[in-house]
Formats: sequence, C-alpha cells, structure tokens
Amino acid sequence: MTTPDRPAADELVTLPIDLTTEPGLWPEWMYRPQGINTDGLPQVESLANLRLVEPVERRQARRVKSSPPRCDRCGKPLAVRARKGTRFCSTRCRVAAHRNKIPVELRERPRWVRHTAAKVPLTADGRAASSTDPTTWSTYEQVQHHQRKGLVLNGDGLVCIDLDHCLVDGRPTGRAAEILAALPDTYIEVSPSGDGLHVWGYARVGAGRKLPGGVEVYGTGRYITITGKRFGRCTRLADIGVVVEQLT
Repeated sequence: MTTPDRPAADELVTLPIDLTTEPGLWPEWMYRPQGINTDGLPQVESLANLRLVEPVERRQARRVKSSPPRCDRCGKPLAVRARKGTRFCSTRCRVAAHRNKIPVELRERPRWVRHTAAKVPLTADGRAASSTDPTTWSTYEQVQHHQRKGLVLNGDGLVCIDLDHCLVDGRPTGRAAEILAALPDTYIEVSPSGDGLHVWGYARVGAGRKLPGGVEVYGTGRYITITGKRFGRCTRLADIGVVVEQLT
C-alpha cells in the first residue's frame, strides 16, 4: 500500500482507506475523515486544527526520544550545537548553580522552616513550627542564612528518600548503593549526620514508610533537613516514581 504525499494547506484529499480503522498505517500529518466523496471514500483536510490520527502513545514516545538535553539549573533546552557534556544553558546558570547548590525546585517552594540541633522545627523568627501548619512556614529567602533549615513535604509530588548511615569513607554501601544505581540523575545531598543521604525527586507517596536497611520514604506531613552538601553533580530533580514504587 502506498501512503499519500502530504497535501498542501486547505486541500481536500481522497484516501483509499478509512483512517479511523487503521490509524497505525499512516504518517502523523494524517487527520480524521471530514467527509465522504462520491465514490464512498473518505476525504480529509490538511488543517492543523484537526485531530491527529497518530496514537497518543506513539507521539509521547517520539517526544521522549527526541527531547533535547536541558540545563541542569533552569531546565531550559540546551543549544543544538552545545558541546557534549554541557550542563548549563548560560554562564549565569553555571555560576548560580555553583554558588547555591540547593536546586531552584526546592528553593521556590514557600515551605521552609528552621530547626534545632535536635531537629525540632522552628519558624524563621525562632518560634515553634509544625510540618502540618502552613502559617509557620517561610520562604527560602527568610531562612537561607541559617545553618539549620529544612523543607516541608505537603503531598504536591515532591518526595524524599532518606538513606540512613549508608556512607563509609564517602561511598554508599549495601542497600543504599543498589537504590542509587537504579535512580535517574536527580538531586542528592548528604544529611546533617554526614553519613546519610537524602534523595530528592518527584513521585506519588502516601503515608511515610520506614523500610528495612535504613531506608525511609516521605511525601507529606513531614519536614526534611536540607544541608546543600550535594552528593554527585546533578542540581535538578527527576521523576523517581519507578524506584519509589519498587521500594514501597
């Protein structure tokens, strides 16, 4: 069977098959039939506002496959001619990323608290705070100069995998090493203890879970301490839903 050439704009084309019954045989420019000609064959218009016949799954797969690399800091697509290994779209993003290791996806959320050495949450001005009371949360700018600070999880899709006591001489061991190997590139930092890791990303998590091997997963009703001591090179957050689902 021969696939017709793409028609010019506003041109009516007679097709030898009903596109609604065999959509997979036709290129993405094909559109659903708009009428039937005198011979009983469907006609279509090559207008952009008509529905594509190409299956949604195929379009999504093509977008993922062809999506360009993006800036590690702001997420904008990198230049087409960017050299291999380029991580930032501009000098501004490169300097900002090295100056502030905490990703913008975390800093832009107005759910920050301070905390004591015992990890008791505090407001920006030192009063008692709660991970379930939004009136006690602050912006990043209000707490950025305090050494002890954290971010509240409220169920918006932002999650944290807490890997306790997993670093030996700066290297992950045991269960933590297996989890890190399965993760996509995402922001990870060393916890306040110095021997644990906090993995940040996006996923669906209900109630927090404490799992064997010193692994905890949280998505709401809790604040997580943030140190800014990045583990690895990634400064952006990724979808870690597959790994979270396997853990929980």
